[in-house]
Amino acid sequence: MRPERGLSSLTVSAVTVAVLLLLYPLSFGPACWLGARVDHLTGKWISIAYAPLIWGYDNSSEPFQQAFLGYANFGNGGMSVRISGGEVGFLPVSALTWGCGRHVLVP
Repeated sequence: MRPERGLSSLTVSAVTVAVLLLLYPLSFGPACWLGARVDHLTGKWISIAYAPLIWGYDNSSEPFQQAFLGYANFGNGGMSVRISGGEVGFLPVSALTWGCGRHVLVP
C-alpha cells in the first residue's frame, strides 16, 4: 500500500499568497466603511495602509476610478469617500458640491 501524501508546503504557501493578494484590495471597501463611522480611524491611516491601491487609483483610467470609488462608497451611509493627492478623505454626503470637481479631500 502506498501512504497518502498531504499537501506540500509549497502548495499551501502558494494558495496562502494568492488568497492574501485577493483579500488585500477587497478589504479597501470595508476599511473605508469603518473609517466613515469610527472617529479615530482617519483617512490618513487608510491612505498609509492602502498606498499601493491609492497609487493605482491615481494612475488609472476614469472608468476604473469611478468603479473604485463606487466600491469604497457602497456601505458608507451618509459619508462619501474622496481620494486626492494620494490621500483618502471623508465628506458628509449632504455637504457635497458636484460642480466643484470630482475630487474633494477633507482634512
